[in-house]
This record gives sequence, structure tokens and C-alpha cells, in this order.
Amino acid sequence: MTESKEIFNKWLSGPAVHAHLQIETDDFESERHQFTPESALHYLRQLTQNPNAKLADTNHAFLRHDMDILDKQAGESHNAWKKRVRQEASSFMTARAQKIRRSPHLKNILTGTEVDIVGSNGELSLTDECLQGLDIRIASFHTFTWHAFNLSHCVNVSDFISACQRTVANPQIDILGHPTRLPSRLKEITLNDFLPILETMAKHKVAFEINLLRPLDKFTLEVIKKAKELRVPFVIAFDFHQLNKLASAEDLPVFEGDVKEKKDVEKIFPINRHLHFKIFRLLKQNITILEKQGIEQSQVVNSSNKKFDEWLQSRR
Repeated sequence: MTESKEIFNKWLSGPAVHAHLQIETDDFESERHQFTPESALHYLRQLTQNPNAKLADTNHAFLRHDMDILDKQAGESHNAWKKRVRQEASSFMTARAQKIRRSPHLKNILTGTEVDIVGSNGELSLTDECLQGLDIRIASFHTFTWHAFNLSHCVNVSDFISACQRTVANPQIDILGHPTRLPSRLKEITLNDFLPILETMAKHKVAFEINLLRPLDKFTLEVIKKAKELRVPFVIAFDFHQLNKLASAEDLPVFEGDVKEKKDVEKIFPINRHLHFKIFRLLKQNITILEKQGIEQSQVVNSSNKKFDEWLQSRR
């Protein structure tokens, strides 16, 4: 496993982005995720043996269950509902970021979010004002928020391409999250369909998210290869929610309770040793696959803290 750790740290010594973590603010209850920012950062440093590891808190603006309970108020139009819930979510994410920045224990946590793409014109589920106040902004397509904001269970290829292309042209967006993880209605999408998105990403230096904790399917590799040709930057991210939700965790004894403090990490870390082995093995396999596609560590913006900071600065 030592060799795998070395490979991991070569490719990802910069901030680990796209982590869904739990935090409480004065006005909102904790989301249902396993780790707090403090405990997640400590776990990452223990796992990689990298004392300089950083982590980005990038939680959803809306969870799936939010879409089921955000009912319209009496006499409220759909447009008024969208405006209200977007503002409420933005206030929550701003309060979350402020709490992280005020905490002396969270100085190596970047503030951020995974904002939802909710309109073919690039409309997002958070306000620009909220996004401007965060360190890192990932935009992703999720069917449950698209349905709620559009009152439709259908999205076609044309709307999806238009939505993503306009989203990555937005200066508030740094990363396009899981670009090729598509709903069944979009399975007919082709590499040529993706070209306008990739060209716009290259123009605006928006990073293409690669999740190395999932198998890299043929279509994803085709899109990654084209993105590389167009000089689109890459970011390695893991879309982390809970340990037992990882593909590597299947049939393994994995700790499933809350992990709130450093002392909790020390307790549970040995329990997950078999999971750690499988994680590093999968990471090594996927990095080997990327190298065969011609992807180099130098093209990954979070391969080091310095490279990540320079990339973000170039976008601002």
C-alpha cells in the first residue's frame, strides 16, 4: 500500500474537493453526512500521511429530501417559489461558510458548494452573490433538482448541453461535477454532443471533475481524452458522502456512525483498514488508466496546493 500512497500523493497533494460533510449553523440542523470538516481533514491526513493535505467543504445546496418538503406557500407562483428557495439555500450556504471561516480548527478547510444546474439557460440553485463568497464552486446536474425547478421529469440532450455550456461560461463556476454521470434519459448522448461544453470549459479554465473512486467507463474515458486535447484542466474529486457508500466498501466491515472529532478518527481508523487497501488499489488502477490516455499529473489542478492556488487565481 506504500507505493499506492506515493502515487496518490503525486497526483493529489492539493485540496481534496467535492466532500459532503456535516456542520451545524444557528438556523439549520446538520445534514445527514458522516464526517465533520475537522474529522474529515484529520482522516485524510492519516490516510495519505500528508500533513499538508487540505479539504474543500462542498455540500449540496439542496438534498434530495429537501425537494420533497419544500412545498409552495399558499398562492405562491412557481417563479416566486424558485426565488424564495434559492435565497433560503443561499443564506444557508453563506452561514455555513462563515462558520467554517470563524473556526480556529478549520483553517485548512476551503469553503464551497456543489450547486445544482436547474435551467437550460445555465440557471443555478444558488445566487451569484452567495457563490462569489465561496472559495470553490462545483456545478453539477442532478435530476431531482432539475425536476423540482422545471416541473418536468424530462430533460433532453439539447437542454442538457445548453445548460452545461452556459453554466461553465459563468465566472462563478470553477468545476463541472461528474460531467458524464448521466440519467438514463441522456444515455444516447455522444462525444460530439459534449464538444461545445468542453470547448467552453477550455476557454474559461473550468476544471473537468474525474472521480477516481469509481470505475472509469468507456464513454467517460472518451470525453476525458477529448478534454485533454482541448487543454481543459482536470480536478480529481471523490464526491464523498459516507464511507459505506463507497464502491470499495461492499462486503467490508466499515464504520458507519458519525465521526465528529479527531479522537473519533483515531478510534475508527483501524476498523477500516481493509477499505483503505481497496481504495488505494482502485486509485492506482484508475491513475494507470489515465496515464494510458495521455493524462499527466501536471494537468491536474489539485495535484499540489501551489498549482491549485495558481489555477484559482488565474480564474479570478
